[in-house]
Amino acid sequence: MSQEGYLVALERQHEQLKKELSQERNRSPWNDLELAAIKRKKLQIKDEIAAARRAQATFLSLCDEFHPIRAKSLAV
Repeated sequence: MSQEGYLVALERQHEQLKKELSQERNRSPWNDLELAAIKRKKLQIKDEIAAARRAQATFLSLCDEFHPIRAKSLAV
C-alpha cells in the first residue's frame, strides 16, 4: 500500500470511529467503557495519521534537498 493509500485508510477509520462515537452517545443509557474504548482507538488513529504525515513531509523535504525537480513531481 502506498503512503497516500495508507493515509486515506487511516482517515476512513478515524471517520468511522467518529460515527461510532456519535452513535454510542445517542444511546440511552450509553456504555462508558465502550465510549472510552472508541475514544482511545480514535486518538490512536489520529496519532498514526500525524506520524504518517510527518514522515511524508520529511521524505519530501529530503527529496527536495537532493533532487528539487523530482520532489515537486512527487508532491502533486
